[in-house]
Amino acid sequence: MPPRKTMNDKHYLGFFDGETLVAIVDLIERFPNENTAFIGFFMMNKDYQGRGIGSAVITDISFSLAQEFEYIRLGYVETNMQAKNFWMKNGFKNTGLKSKEELYTVIILEKVL
Repeated sequence: MPPRKTMNDKHYLGFFDGETLVAIVDLIERFPNENTAFIGFFMMNKDYQGRGIGSAVITDISFSLAQEFEYIRLGYVETNMQAKNFWMKNGFKNTGLKSKEELYTVIILEKVL
């Protein structure tokens, strides 16, 4: 959990096709500021990838979050070009912020809602 955040600020959203979990999102409200929702992770079931479903999920989340927030922010590992391309395709822009971890660098992206 980020500093000053509690489990009340954290949500796991599941997206299903019948009983099959298609995607899961880890969402933290009001981080790093009151106007921003932060996606901690987004994972797609590999059997559903490449069909536009992930983009549809992000579009739905963006629409819902726009009712209360101005931005969505997230990070991806700098060397993960598949993640970079997915997020950029879905309207996220580079903030210029980076987080250097021990084994990798995280690039911070943001989307205006």
